[in-house]
Amino acid sequence: MSNYPTGVTGFEDQVAGPRSESSDRDVRECSVCDFEGEVDIDIVVWSSTVMEYWTCLTCGTEHENEIDDPNEPDPDRFREDEW
Repeated sequence: MSNYPTGVTGFEDQVAGPRSESSDRDVRECSVCDFEGEVDIDIVVWSSTVMEYWTCLTCGTEHENEIDDPNEPDPDRFREDEW
């Protein structure tokens, strides 16, 4: 028996939370004020997407971008055994 409402498994992102979270520092461009420079980036890996969050140091705009999962294999690359 579960305490969740009907249709909720507990594995949803909103319930289970992210798979992992990390931080990085890299160069980003702000689309609002034309800032370009190094910023702190928070990377959050959810069950189906990887998101990066950062704040512009000039205007304070909070940016949120979906990025490729670095742990997923790249379908455009050959495996060694295919050579």
